[in-house]
Amino acid sequence: MERFRGQVIRHGQVLLKDVAGLLQEGTGSDGVQLWWGDFEVPYGCYLGTGEYELILDEGRSGRILITHVSQDSHRCRIARFEGPAGFPHGKPTATNKTRPAPIPAAPKMEVYPSTQT
Repeated sequence: MERFRGQVIRHGQVLLKDVAGLLQEGTGSDGVQLWWGDFEVPYGCYLGTGEYELILDEGRSGRILITHVSQDSHRCRIARFEGPAGFPHGKPTATNKTRPAPIPAAPKMEVYPSTQT
C-alpha cells in the first residue's frame, strides 16, 4: 500500500483538508482499475458511509465509497473506502475519455417511530 495526502470532498464542499492515509490500486475481475484503502478521520469531524471524492496532493482524484468507519485501539476513527481508480484531477485518462459511472447509492433506510414510552 502507498501513503497519500489529499482532500475529501462531498457535493463540492471540502470536508477534510490534508487527510493522510494508505491506498492500494489493482484491477477487478472485469478489468476495471480500482483503488481502496483507509484514512484517519480527524477528531471532531464526522464522515458517514457513502460517496465522496478523494483528491490526492500528487494530482490523482476519483470517486470513493466509504464503506465503513471504525475506531482503532488508539481511539482514532478510520474510514475504509473503495472505488474506481483515480486519474489526473479534472482530466479523464487517455484510455478512458469519460468518467466512470457513479457508484450506486446505498438503499435508503426507513425510520419508524419508537413504540416505547
